[in-house]
Order: sequence, then C-alpha cells, then structure tokens
Amino acid sequence: MVPVLNRNKEVYPLVDQGQYFVIHAARQTGKTTLIKALVNYYNSEGSYYALYCSLETVQAYTDPNDGIPEIFKNIRSEISYSKLPEKEKFGVGVNFEDPSILIKNNEYPMLYLKFIFITDTSN
Repeated sequence: MVPVLNRNKEVYPLVDQGQYFVIHAARQTGKTTLIKALVNYYNSEGSYYALYCSLETVQAYTDPNDGIPEIFKNIRSEISYSKLPEKEKFGVGVNFEDPSILIKNNEYPMLYLKFIFITDTSN
C-alpha cells in the first residue's frame, strides 16, 4: 500500500502557496488519516507549525453567537497541548460576548515559521 502522503502530493503546493483547500471524500476513506499525517509531516519538517483541531463537538451549534466562541475555545484547548511558542498567550483576556471580536481582533504572537491550521468535523 502506498503511504498516505505519497498518494496526495497535490496538497504540498497548496500549502506552500498559502491556499485554502478542502479534502472531500466518502466516509472511512482516510481523510482524517491524511490530515493527521500532514500535521506530523509539517511539524517534523521544520518550516511550519501545524495544528490539528477537530470541530466535531461544535457541530451542534447553529447560532454563530454560540458556535464561534465554542470553536475558539476548542482551538485554544488544542493550542494548549501543542508545541507552539508562547501558546499560553493565545486567547488571554478575550471577551466571548461578541463573536466578531474573536474573529477580527485576536492577536497571536508573531511566529518565525508559517502557521497551518487544519480542522476536521468528524473522526
């Protein structure tokens, strides 16, 4: 069997170009496996910080005023377990009352490497 990263080489240029992309396929076809392999690859490769975050637990929120703060809390939790530098500063003093502030005004300390955020909605 060909390793998952060798089967999906078209992803690398998208990441290098800073492009957004979606991995869409049927259930049980290896999407999450690919995502986790990409995170491991980019973190070990050394020119990016990659963070994986499942958003499956926030799918139940239909109102953005409830969902966006929950997404932010989920991301903050994943960052707390990551190896990102100065991770303890992420989200400090954030007001969760206005979701638009979470999107527009959250400042993360400058990273000397590019940051990749990879999310998944199912495990």
